[in-house]
Amino acid sequence: MGSNQPDPAHAMSRGEAWEDLGLERSGSRPKFDRLTDTAVLYVPIHKEGVAIGYLWASVDGKAANFLSLQSADTEARNEKSVWVRRLLQAKRDGLTSIEALERWLGNPSGEQGGIIPPGSHLEKAKNLQELQDTANSQ
Repeated sequence: MGSNQPDPAHAMSRGEAWEDLGLERSGSRPKFDRLTDTAVLYVPIHKEGVAIGYLWASVDGKAANFLSLQSADTEARNEKSVWVRRLLQAKRDGLTSIEALERWLGNPSGEQGGIIPPGSHLEKAKNLQELQDTANSQ
């Protein structure tokens, strides 16, 4: 190339080149927040008749997660991944965190991940810390 001709590789700024690609962030799937400052609704999760944790949702419908009991063994703590996957699917389905909780209330999902015991109803904690204190005391 002669010195009078522009180098095609430098014809656009890097910013313009990236904008043209229209890239989306990989792995940025919809999910609920994992923390909240609001009150939370929760239900117990049991595995083989033993409490292993709580499934909770913020009252504003934006946050949800599974909280393992401190006393739960390692296998029971691993059940959290089942509930996280279920929550991700609920978010993809367009549900709020409370709607997700209600989806499983009274509808046992099988033993994988544990179950919400039949007859359970939503309990309320003033905040996530209160629920964590409850989980740590069991």
